[in-house]
Order: sequence, then C-alpha cells, then structure tokens
Amino acid sequence: MRSCGGPQGTLYGRNSVGGTIDVVTRQPSNALDTSVRLTAGNYDKLRLEGAISGPLIKNKVMGNFAFLRSSRQGFVNDVDHPDHSLGSEDTWAGRGQLRVVFGAHSELLLSTDYGRLDGVPLTYAKPIGSKRVPGLGLDSPASLWEVRASHLASGENTQQGTSARLTIPLNATTTLNSLTAYRKSNYRFFIDPTPRN
Repeated sequence: MRSCGGPQGTLYGRNSVGGTIDVVTRQPSNALDTSVRLTAGNYDKLRLEGAISGPLIKNKVMGNFAFLRSSRQGFVNDVDHPDHSLGSEDTWAGRGQLRVVFGAHSELLLSTDYGRLDGVPLTYAKPIGSKRVPGLGLDSPASLWEVRASHLASGENTQQGTSARLTIPLNATTTLNSLTAYRKSNYRFFIDPTPRN
C-alpha cells in the first residue's frame, strides 16, 4: 500500500487530486499457495476467509482466487423494534486474477472482484442528553447500547469491478502499459435520526 501525492488525477480520475491510496494485490505466480482463516466471536460473529493461488499452465497461465464470508448480529438494541438490532454485518466478497505470460516481459493481467456488504446500519437516533419537557414526551433509553427509532433501519452496499492490464516491452528502454477498468457501485441505506416520542 502506498500513498500518492503527485498528479494522480491522470491515472485515477479527477476526484483523486487530494491524494490516493494505491492497494496492490499479490499477483498469481507459479508457486502454489493456499490459506484459510476462521474467526468467531460474540454477537454470533463468524468470519471465514480463504485464498488459493498457483499455475494453471506452468510459466504461461496463472491464477488466484480469494473469498470472504462474514456475519455478526447487531450490538445496539432498538427498543421499539427488539427483533431488529443495529450494527449487524452480512458480507459476501470474492476476488480473482488471471495472469497470461506471452514472453519474458510481456503479459496480460485480468482482475475482477465483487462484494456485497449488507447488514443493519447503526442509527444515530439517540440524543447525548435529553431533558424532560412537558408535552414533548421524549423517552431516550439510559443505556448506551439502546436506542428508540421510529422506523426500521436498512442498508445495502454492492461493489464490483473488473480490469485488464497489458504490458508489452517496445525496446530496451520503453515499455507499453495499457490499463482498462470498469467499476460499479450501488450503496443505499436508511436510518431514522429522529427518536420516537
């Protein structure tokens, strides 16, 4: 991971002029590599991660694939909707790469990823301190882990993309790099910032 502070708008788009973080993933190679990790915790937390990388055709075609499945119950109770806890997690994600080597320094790298991050967002329907005002009837729960919201909170976040990078040496001092990419994002959420009276 590296921070870029120069004219990165040319490479990453006009909204990156304030700075970008470039995350470079490990490319497929001829070395076979696998990993699995399982994490469990409170609030029914369960997270499974796995990855495999290696050659499909030695020295010619290599690939890798990684996946993530993570879930957790919410940790903040909505008093008016006790079966709808807030702050939960429900994530599915996967990423794959295919590397095709044409020669000593020529190759094509295809990448794709998909992630769906659902779960109930944490609503901000809790005043820091409430005063008993006649006729207002504001009843904020005393616990920091309880809120009282008028409507159910909901959220959905889907991220997906694909890219192709072609590298071809033109001569001893010049290399052509062609990068083509497509990205789609769909993010929606609803929270009720007004506590129920």
